[in-house]
Amino acid sequence: MGSWTNPPPAAGILRPENAGALFELRTAPPPARLGRYVDLFWSVHWSLRAPQQQPSQVISYPVVHVTAETGPDRYGHEMPAELVHGVVTRRFDITLSESGYCYGIRFSPGGFTAITGRPAHPLTDRVERLDAPELAAVHEDPSPGAALEHLVAAVDSLHTTDDDGPLDMVATLERDIRENAVTTVADAAARHGLSERTVQRLLRTHVGVGARWMIRRCRLHDALTELHENGDVRLADLAVRLGWYDQAHFTRDFTTAVGISPHAYVARDPSHR
Repeated sequence: MGSWTNPPPAAGILRPENAGALFELRTAPPPARLGRYVDLFWSVHWSLRAPQQQPSQVISYPVVHVTAETGPDRYGHEMPAELVHGVVTRRFDITLSESGYCYGIRFSPGGFTAITGRPAHPLTDRVERLDAPELAAVHEDPSPGAALEHLVAAVDSLHTTDDDGPLDMVATLERDIRENAVTTVADAAARHGLSERTVQRLLRTHVGVGARWMIRRCRLHDALTELHENGDVRLADLAVRLGWYDQAHFTRDFTTAVGISPHAYVARDPSHR
């Protein structure tokens, strides 16, 4: 059994300087036997005095999460609740208030579909209640050690099929797109001897979004990382290097996803003042 650690803020968290200051984020690795299906376990705890509120915004990575959470009602569900979150294609906004926690399972791309047999795309941009007694047990003892045991048990209880399907190919495609700066579906398909249609179908069914969307999201994460590390980077160079036609197209996509332009985002970053 792994243990909880305080990780650096994950890619896609907007204003990562708030992590640790206003809420506590921790992660833990899955047991080796679950490593094909689960990227990590995570938890967020917060305690804010009224009327204090803390907005949190994330450009999410395209994966399915399963959570046990409490605090004020959200997503249209009464708390406490056990939920399954599909891929979020828009900016994920949540405002933390009062006190609460969220313990989560971040599945690997394709991992949720592989163990449950449920296609991922009907869950995209949806949050549904989940009948999972092993996960609900988190609320009986939400201490970190007990919660981690319950999260592992919840994954085991969700594992209702022995057929992983094309999980290995999905994982290979996802890793290639994420790590090797792939910028087109044609490039991804050619690198693995697949048709573009097959790549699109595999990722939509098993991850929840198409290949073009995943490529753009991964490159947007790369752009955010560079802007956090170097606010003086030339946006025109960054845009072309990450696969956009020009700076104008990059600025349009960035603004649509993040809510403000790259220039405005850098200007608001305290590390670049």
